[in-house]
Amino acid sequence: MAYRVLKNAGCLPPELELRNDIINLRDLILTIDNDQKRIRNIRELNFKLMKLGEMRKSPLNLDDLPQYEEKIYRKLTKE
Repeated sequence: MAYRVLKNAGCLPPELELRNDIINLRDLILTIDNDQKRIRNIRELNFKLMKLGEMRKSPLNLDDLPQYEEKIYRKLTKE
């Protein structure tokens, strides 16, 4: 019932808000020319990804974040 009231008021559940923030931040990082700002935003993106991972009951879908898939695969298969 509470989510229905929030939905009618135009609010999203915290997990969806965070996911939208991640998508917007990822797009912003691609447009930044200043290295210091880019690094700061990458750190913020990593923090939000970690926070989203803790909030979710299921594992993060790497298809949503293809730029991290290769990096994670290399780390997991590293001998």
